[in-house]
Amino acid sequence: MLLFGGSLACQTIDDENASAPVGENALWQALSEDLILSPSTEEAGELKKSKGHDNPKEQKDKVLARQLNAAVGFHSDRNGQVRFPMLDRPHWRRVKFKTIDHFTGFKYSKKSAYSAAFLLPTENRHPDSRQCMAAFEKKIFRVAHRFGVKNSPVLEAKPEWEGKELLVHATDGAIRVFFSKYEFSTAWAAYPAYENGCLVFAFATLWGEKPEIARDLRNRWVQDVAPLIQAETAALPPLE
Repeated sequence: MLLFGGSLACQTIDDENASAPVGENALWQALSEDLILSPSTEEAGELKKSKGHDNPKEQKDKVLARQLNAAVGFHSDRNGQVRFPMLDRPHWRRVKFKTIDHFTGFKYSKKSAYSAAFLLPTENRHPDSRQCMAAFEKKIFRVAHRFGVKNSPVLEAKPEWEGKELLVHATDGAIRVFFSKYEFSTAWAAYPAYENGCLVFAFATLWGEKPEIARDLRNRWVQDVAPLIQAETAALPPLE
């Protein structure tokens, strides 16, 4: 489970022109932005033009549902060191989440879904997916408890990635921010991608009016997206 980081007033920048250390909390920093910041001028215009009189949660459902049957395309980090699979790729934008630790991040249309990647150096060479997952979750669950994140039991899938077992974990969760409760579905995959470290790729989306849409989308990410990531280097990439 991925978690909210420290500052609730997280902002994003379109280009990854600021470096950040490896860390543990980009996804929840991104979600925190969705919770408390007003829509941008462009997004406000899109909401105004939307058909009917849908409430924000209904609009979020419609945007998320677009990904359920969309094709998979690829984005990359700024230096092309990893190719990241994305459903409905044209509506994803690469961002850098300010004040939080991650390799690269992506935001979907109307701030309805987020992805982030993390790099984890390891002491042992050629780690497997289970070792990568254990190292990542040792950090994130500690931070989750600190911020009061509640989650359902974590489910595990084991698709194959480049001839190796890949662990993918998924859960639903909730967090209270000020006087409001927000619920979400999320998943993360731990890749034994490097001879000296791991790559973790994560996906999260807030629930709209129908939680099953977010769950279905998360489940499709586990099955159709997570196994397609492509690491372009043998060694852990340098931080950007």
